[in-house]
Amino acid sequence: MLLLAAGGECFDDIRTLAADEGLCRLLARQMPSADTCRHFLYEFHDEALIERAKQLRPAGTVAFIPAESELLAGLARVNLALVHAVAARGKGTRATLDHDATIQESHKREALPHYKGGRGYQPACIYWAEQDLVIGDEYRDGNVPAAMGNLPLIQKAFQSLPDKVKDRFFQGWRIILQVGMDATRRGAGRRGGCPPPTMRRRQVQQVFLCLLLLRGLGDGA
Repeated sequence: MLLLAAGGECFDDIRTLAADEGLCRLLARQMPSADTCRHFLYEFHDEALIERAKQLRPAGTVAFIPAESELLAGLARVNLALVHAVAARGKGTRATLDHDATIQESHKREALPHYKGGRGYQPACIYWAEQDLVIGDEYRDGNVPAAMGNLPLIQKAFQSLPDKVKDRFFQGWRIILQVGMDATRRGAGRRGGCPPPTMRRRQVQQVFLCLLLLRGLGDGA
């Protein structure tokens, strides 16, 4: 966390923090080496889950979202405990969950192309606005569309809210709009112009269903 807060971009940047004797005195410890940090973080990776996600993706699909490893799920439980502990200090009964995805540029060999033309990753995040806390996240490759497979993450975030939260709201309209725009572009590309009426109807139905779903989540359903 200190490395990220200091603007670090790679494991070797930990050396800059390790050279700060004042910071080490404040922490009452020495900074770990770059190799120690690397080995620790790589423990959260499970190649078997990556391969399984590749095998389960539909024919013709390139992008995939692997399941969380056991260690990542444990880290999520730690974060959830923190969120509940902070929320318990107040009397708030309202939660506005904001869903968004952010591009993280990367020059690693494993980094995949994203829609802005570079390479990197595109993690999705669920932010609890009233508490200023992240209640859910999912790390994704750069080629995973922002509108892909968001429902499980959103549902999990709402299920993770404390029981005392009765007023529940959701904002993430860019995800819904992206669904419609993607479908429109696909139709226009095949026909050389506007999508046919049947496709337009499907787009409207899809967006309408999304709105009903979000309304249900907001009501605590």
